[in-house]
Amino acid sequence: MSGAEVALIVMALAVYRFAVSPIAQRYGSAGQRDQHRSEPVLVLAASTLVICTVLDLTTHVRATPLAQWPYGLIVILLTWRTTTADFDVALPLRPQAIDRAACLACAAAGLCWPPVLLAWLAIGCARLRGWQHHAKMPTRVVKMYVAWFLADGLVRSMSVHTQPAERDGAILFLTCCISLSHYLKPAWSKARLGSGALDWMLNNRTHHLAASAYGWGWARFLPEETVARVLVRLAPFDRAMNTGTMLVEGVCPLIAFLGRWELVAALAATALFNCVIAAASGILFWENIATNAILAAAVAAAPLRVLAGVAGPRVLPAAIGVLMLGVLDLLWQPDHLGWWDTPFTARVHWTLTTRSGEHYGLYNDFMSPYEREYGRTHGTFLCTQPLVHGHLGIVWDRQLRDRIAASAGCPEAIDAIKQDHGTLHWDPAQTADHHGYLTAMFTALNHGVRKSPLPCCLRWAKAPGGQLFYWGDLPQYRGGHDVATVSAWYQERYFHDDTGRFSLIRSDHLFDLAIPPAQGASSAQDLY
Repeated sequence: MSGAEVALIVMALAVYRFAVSPIAQRYGSAGQRDQHRSEPVLVLAASTLVICTVLDLTTHVRATPLAQWPYGLIVILLTWRTTTADFDVALPLRPQAIDRAACLACAAAGLCWPPVLLAWLAIGCARLRGWQHHAKMPTRVVKMYVAWFLADGLVRSMSVHTQPAERDGAILFLTCCISLSHYLKPAWSKARLGSGALDWMLNNRTHHLAASAYGWGWARFLPEETVARVLVRLAPFDRAMNTGTMLVEGVCPLIAFLGRWELVAALAATALFNCVIAAASGILFWENIATNAILAAAVAAAPLRVLAGVAGPRVLPAAIGVLMLGVLDLLWQPDHLGWWDTPFTARVHWTLTTRSGEHYGLYNDFMSPYEREYGRTHGTFLCTQPLVHGHLGIVWDRQLRDRIAASAGCPEAIDAIKQDHGTLHWDPAQTADHHGYLTAMFTALNHGVRKSPLPCCLRWAKAPGGQLFYWGDLPQYRGGHDVATVSAWYQERYFHDDTGRFSLIRSDHLFDLAIPPAQGASSAQDLY
C-alpha cells in the first residue's frame, strides 16, 4: 500500500465510524438508536459530514467503473428487497407507496453521486425496514462506499493526491474487510461458547439445526420419514460439518488477503457456506450471497495495479488489523451467531379458516413486510408456557443443551426444564395489539385492499425472503378467500435421534379471532 492509499483508508474508516454510521443509525434506523452515543458526538459527526460533502463537491474526481459497478449492484439488490416487500395493509397505503418511490429515486441518484445514498439509507432502513440482520453486511458495504467517496474528497483537500488505482484498491480492501469480518466474528463467538476453543467444533450436534428447521416450517413438503432418515445419516458427520464451518468462518478471513485468488476463494467460500445454511435450515442470506459474489467478481477483475492495495503479503497485516477492529465492535458490529443446537422447538403457529370453511396455514411469507418476525420468535408474548430457547431451538448454555438432549422428549422432563430454565414472555398488552393488527389486516384484505406493491403480472419479481418457513400441517394461504377466523397454536416438537422420528409433545390452542366479513360479496384478492 502507498502512503496515499493508507491515508485514504484511515480517513474512510474515520468518516464511516464517526459520520456516516452514527447519522445513518441515529436518523435511519427507527427504534434501534444507540443510546451510548452522546449528542456532542452526533453534532461532530454531522459537522464532519457537511464538511466532507462540501469538500467533495469542490475536489472530487469522478470514480472509475471498478469503484462504481460493484456497489451500484448492491444498492440495486437492497432497493429491490425494500421496495418489493408487501404493504402493511393495516396502515394507510399512500405513505408506504411514497416511501418506495422515494427509495427508488434516491437509489437512482445515489448511483451517480453517492452522498445521496445517505437519504436512501434513511428511507430504506427506517421506513422500509431495511436494517435487519440479513441485510446488515451489504448495508454496511454501502455505508463504507459513501464514507470512502467523502473521504476521498477530504484527503484531496489536504493535497494528498491519490491515483485511480489507489482509490479503487482502498474501497475494495475496505468492503472485503467488512464482508469477511461478519464471518470471523461468529467463529470467535463459537470458540468462546464452551470450556475450550474447540468445544463447539467437537461437540455441537449440528444436524439438530436441520431437524428443528423442519419442525419450524422449512421444507415440510418433504415426507417426514425421508427427512428423518437423512438426519440420522448426517449425525455422524457433525464434527466434519463443524470443522468446515470453523474453517470458512475463522480461517478463510485470516488468510484471504494473501493474494488475489485467496481472497476470491474466501469470498466464494462464504457465499457457498450461506447456500449450505439455506439448504439445511431455511435461513437464506441471499443478500450476503449476492454481495460476496459481487465482491469476488470485482477482485477477480481488478487490474494488478489495483490489486496491490487489496491483497498480498504487505496488505495482510493491515487487513488483519481492520478485521480485528471489526470483530471487537470498534468499527462496526457483526452479530455473534454462536449457539448450541437442540432437538427441541417450541413456537407459535397461526392458522385461518375461510368463510367457506376451508382451513389454511398462515405462514410468514404471507405476513410480509413482517416476514422475518413471523418466521422467527414472534408470538412468544402469546405463550403461557415458559420458553427455554431462541430461534430454531438454539440455546447458549451447554448444560441446558445436554439436559434437553437427555430428556428424550419426555413431556414431564421438558416441563421440568422449562420450570428451571424457562422465561415467561406472556404479555396481555402485546397480545391485544396483536389481535388488533390481525383484525385490521384481514378486514382490509377481505375488502379487497391490495397487499403487494407490484402489479399482478410482476408479482413473481418480489425479492425473496430470508426466513423460509413457509410450510406446515395445512396448505399455504395465498389470498383470494374471505377470512372468517384467525387462530393461533402453541406447539412443542422434538426430534428423536435414537428412533429417527419427530414427535408433537404439546399443542395448545391460544385463541380464535373473528374477522368481520366483507360488505356484500367477498372481494378478497388472490395476492400471490
